Amino acid sequence: MAHAPSSPDLEAQATRAQETLPDIHADRAGFLRFLAERPEGLAHATDLYLAFACAQGVAPALAEFERRLEGVVGAAITHLRPSRVFVEEVHQRLRQRLLLAQEGALPKVLEYRGRGTLAHWLRAVALREALNLLAQQQARGAQEPLGAITELAAPGPDPELALLKRRYAPEFKGALEAALSNLPARERNFLRLFFIEGLTVEQIARMDGTHKSTVSRRMASARETVLQQMRLQLQERLALSVSELDSLVEQMRSQLDLSLARALD
Repeated sequence: MAHAPSSPDLEAQATRAQETLPDIHADRAGFLRFLAERPEGLAHATDLYLAFACAQGVAPALAEFERRLEGVVGAAITHLRPSRVFVEEVHQRLRQRLLLAQEGALPKVLEYRGRGTLAHWLRAVALREALNLLAQQQARGAQEPLGAITELAAPGPDPELALLKRRYAPEFKGALEAALSNLPARERNFLRLFFIEGLTVEQIARMDGTHKSTVSRRMASARETVLQQMRLQLQERLALSVSELDSLVEQMRSQLDLSLARALD
């Protein structure tokens, strides 16, 4: 449990936050109460001040938040679907969800508690929003305008392969879960930090005390191991020809990042 900060601590952090963001003027007394309710976030008081000011509708705070959001969203979700239309839709949904009060509820930006940086929190929120949007689009069979979609690194499955994937969806899910469970804990944690927590390879390397190239190699190896394990699992579970199995593995490869993000969430 976080130690409750003293009033001098709160005053000092509030002053530092306001000095760091001098163009943003929010209710100080209200911010002190807000900060006192989040003792675990004292180290990120400036980010909390920005979130608090956004919830109050302070125009310079909203402009600064938009700048930060724009810098985070694309980098956080492009690996799921490198489509400008998709990124812009997620961006718009986040604006509405985080900054607008819905049905009497407070703006969702107030859910940020300062346990990490605001940028880190925004990456995680953007990733979850992107996964929700993808799930909704797939559920209703929605398609973006022609030319807007570029699925990762390969074209989408042909109709026969798509039918196979729908028919054997439980087997695919089970094969992926089994493959992930067989990964070493370190590699599985790397993937979770990258896909779910929104950390960069450099940030993961700093946490792990290794070089970013080491993390990158281990993540690439983990992806390939998951694919090979899934292939073995499906070979055991499904009566498919070698050519059908090979085609499915290539489709899985093209959509692996999206599958991993969902499975690890």
